[in-house]
Amino acid sequence: MSGIHKNFIHIGLVFLLGVFSASYLPVLPNPMWFGLLIIVLPGIWYIRSNRWVQLITVFTSGGAWLIMYVFLFAPADLPTEIDSQTISVSGEIASIPNNNTQRSRFDFIIDEADDVDTAWRGKVRLSWYYPDVQLYAGQRWNLKIKLKPAHGFANLGGFDYERSLYRQGISATGYVRESKSAKLLGETTTLHRMRQLLSDRIRQIMSESQHSGLLVALTTGDKQYIEPQQWQVMLRTGTIHLMAISGLHIGLVYGLFFLLGKELWRLSARLCLFRSAQDVAVVVGIIAAVIYAAMAGFSIPTQRALIMLVVVAMSLLSRRLTSSLDILQTALLVVLLVDPLAILSAGFWLSFAAVAVILLSLDQSAVDQVSAWRRLVRIQWVIALGLLPLTSLFFTRCPLLRLS
Repeated sequence: MSGIHKNFIHIGLVFLLGVFSASYLPVLPNPMWFGLLIIVLPGIWYIRSNRWVQLITVFTSGGAWLIMYVFLFAPADLPTEIDSQTISVSGEIASIPNNNTQRSRFDFIIDEADDVDTAWRGKVRLSWYYPDVQLYAGQRWNLKIKLKPAHGFANLGGFDYERSLYRQGISATGYVRESKSAKLLGETTTLHRMRQLLSDRIRQIMSESQHSGLLVALTTGDKQYIEPQQWQVMLRTGTIHLMAISGLHIGLVYGLFFLLGKELWRLSARLCLFRSAQDVAVVVGIIAAVIYAAMAGFSIPTQRALIMLVVVAMSLLSRRLTSSLDILQTALLVVLLVDPLAILSAGFWLSFAAVAVILLSLDQSAVDQVSAWRRLVRIQWVIALGLLPLTSLFFTRCPLLRLS
């Protein structure tokens, strides 16, 4: 193993530490210098063979990349001149509207703003009280709205709504004024529109079932139709995370289609001579995972799960398998390169921590040469205890059923 490869397996964790440290800067520094650092630092990493110099370079690169990412892609602040002012905008509904008896809430991408002397455009979250029409994703509207900067309560241990909005690229919230003046400009077939139509179809077919909301949530990621009592049951039993389509769901779909593709391909000897059944199964599994992630709207957790799966798939296809922990660190690095703001999500920390705990448990179990059943029980206990600190930190609670 070369010196570069020995150091490479540490890059994921060191890069994460750099990104995490930069996230605590009180103000955004001048991005120009950090852009230069991103260009210069890789050269230093390759030129200098000293291990500590390379690790410091990776750490600095992590912080510099977060700063540049925020500068380039983070949602822009709402200009003060339109804060709490009624403005006329045109744009597109960019999410499945969340409806109740009083209002419909949805994400709205503004691409035109009348009578506004600023070039600001962006994604906002709007509430439309008592709309006169059925709202669908993909509709283009001209609306009069009033906006305010995205914010939420900062109570210790409570849900950080402002962070959640920032993570989703939403820079302001507001509501529709003068509903009668709203004009429907047209409709486009978007991914979210197809998800909404699928949700409506499922609820129509299962109109007499009390579990239709659960099926819609597991199929499209739209959780608004789950009954309140069902939420309470899942909250008390520690199973509420099952309703958020993430790594578990994507992994199950991948595994199912991996096995299906492998067994079907092996039925033909001629096909196996053309390409191995395992290679085809990997590709089939990835395609199925991508389709399922699309049905869930390519939410942030599904994107992260897809990246991790692709890293594993590439290692399988390239026949360059190293240890599972090395693959995990590579996936960690790729996720952070694609989206360093992932560190703001509790799911990011729980996902990687859970996989790391499982891998460590399996390695130790292999050494002990215990039976498969004992290994399975051991994994459950290790996950429960290993994630207990993070679960308590993020959610200020830990269901006892998870420890039983």
